[in-house]
Amino acid sequence: SAMQTLALVVLAALVAIIIAIPVGILAARNDTVSAIVKPILDFMQTMPAFVYLIPAIIFFSTRLIASFGPKIETNAPKATSTVTATPAALDLLAEIEAREAKRVRMTHEAAPAAPTQRAKDEGWEDLDKDDADDPLMVAEYVEEIFAYMRQVEMQCMPNGSYMNLQRDLNWHLRGVLADWLIETHAKFRLLPETLFLALNIVDRFLSMRTISLSKLQLVGVTALFIAAKYEEVLCPSIQNFMYVADGGYTDEEILRAERYMLKVLNFDLSYASPMNFLRRISKADNYDIQTRTVAKYFMEISLVDHRLLDHPPSLVAAAAVWLAREVLERGEWTPTLVHYSTYAEPELLGTAEIMLDYCLRPPAHLHFHKKYSSKKFMRASAYVLEWAKNTFPHAVITQDDVTLGKWTDENGEKHSLDMLRVDLYERHGHPRPTVLPLGPATPVTNIDA
Repeated sequence: SAMQTLALVVLAALVAIIIAIPVGILAARNDTVSAIVKPILDFMQTMPAFVYLIPAIIFFSTRLIASFGPKIETNAPKATSTVTATPAALDLLAEIEAREAKRVRMTHEAAPAAPTQRAKDEGWEDLDKDDADDPLMVAEYVEEIFAYMRQVEMQCMPNGSYMNLQRDLNWHLRGVLADWLIETHAKFRLLPETLFLALNIVDRFLSMRTISLSKLQLVGVTALFIAAKYEEVLCPSIQNFMYVADGGYTDEEILRAERYMLKVLNFDLSYASPMNFLRRISKADNYDIQTRTVAKYFMEISLVDHRLLDHPPSLVAAAAVWLAREVLERGEWTPTLVHYSTYAEPELLGTAEIMLDYCLRPPAHLHFHKKYSSKKFMRASAYVLEWAKNTFPHAVITQDDVTLGKWTDENGEKHSLDMLRVDLYERHGHPRPTVLPLGPATPVTNIDA
């Protein structure tokens, strides 16, 4: 622009003056420099003054003439300059744009219309908008947070068949360890997240390493020690863990086991607990304390029943809330519950069937049953077991059935104890999938739908 040109001329004049003044002073004081510089200064004095402005005039005239030429506006986000173009270049650019517009139009016309598919949570209510003014609820990031947690939960899943790799262990012993950890966790009054993380550490470690029976309790107590240090504000001391293990291990053995287990797990403790997903779903359930307490009972079934190892924590939480609402007769699984749990009703019935099947068997884990029989947890275990036996009387497994290893139906026929006896899909009017998302469907004997 003209202002830029004028600025350059002024800058050049200032530079010339700054250089000329010290050179003139130096020439006046030094005879050798004066002999060299004086003829040059005498020659410059004989030149007309306008000669020094000729370069600036030429530069300014060139810029002024170019400003009247044709321009092509650039679409770059930060580009504000223009470039000159010949008429031939403008015609070529117009032809290219026309061909591109035709190609895009033909592509849209040729593409088939996408079928409209109804979202499984259609009609859900946005409950996060009410928390926009509460910085503790981080309503702006809550969707991204739980999307990330659903990714993390799949990375920290144990191998559901790891017992095939163990020589001295079986699922019954693993259940005994889980029941003991539940008792120890209750004695220390630790957070629920600590218990879930401890069992996750145990299962992930046993998925990668084979151990002897004598080391099983060491793995359990070390896992609870690690989880407590990760989750708790005030972690029990290592002496407390030595005490609950009846002095079976020294502090050095526990610390050595801690280092080894963390190394095997690559120090990855980023486990997405079912408690986090339960809190999210409870928002759509109006934070019903009774539903939440019964759901906690169903969720902890996943800690003692190895059949739920393959089920992600988010699915365990969703199935627990669904089954708790079923027990308490809280109504249908609404679109809002579908949205905040990310599971439609047919997607969680397979998990709920296993939880219900556990409740229809004799209590196998006494500390777990005793914990939820207390007033603190509203005697949830006793209430749920009574509801299950009254609702599905023909699907109840007795202690005699467990002893024989067979289950006898009302017709006197014997079946495997591994067979589920209640079909929740038929009970709620959904077709049973031949293949569940987590593997082949478990055989079901339809005793009471």
